[in-house]
Amino acid sequence: MKTIFFSTSINRVFSKEIRLSDAHHFLCQTEKTKTSKQAREEFIQARVDLVNWGSMQGFGTGSLRKLAFLQSQELFEQHHFHKEVSTSSGIHLEYADNPILHPLATIDRGLRSVDCTTNLSSLEPKDVAALILNMNDCNQYLIQQIHRRLSILERPLTTARGDGESYLYSNFNPKYAQMAITIL
Repeated sequence: MKTIFFSTSINRVFSKEIRLSDAHHFLCQTEKTKTSKQAREEFIQARVDLVNWGSMQGFGTGSLRKLAFLQSQELFEQHHFHKEVSTSSGIHLEYADNPILHPLATIDRGLRSVDCTTNLSSLEPKDVAALILNMNDCNQYLIQQIHRRLSILERPLTTARGDGESYLYSNFNPKYAQMAITIL
């Protein structure tokens, strides 16, 4: 349900940019039932797999980010997040619900799937690969930006000595936080 909420808000606020292909909406999903140990094991295995793939392809770099970019670029030569649909009025692209695994796993969440709900057909595979790699734990980043920009979610607390103030996130009413996010 949260994905629908954010998706609807994003589509409403950025409809012109999405229509012009100046903005794109990515979904990043992790399996929340993983333990920390499982996530760490996935992280280590993903690194080993990426280095092995680079060696088999003959790339002389040990940079995980560069290898992930090259692997993603190769993947997006064939992979598409949308499918072509033929109708009586012509051919159009439709969201295919076709996620991929992000090539760089995180140590705390392991592997995560990435999907794009907007049309990327105007971009080259290298550009799509760059977008995917720049999406680094996007949910946390979005929430941090919202927290930083909404002063109603913060309140000043006086330090124990009384000589200064510290701005901490207060307990807030989720109803008003959701209203504020919708306005954004």
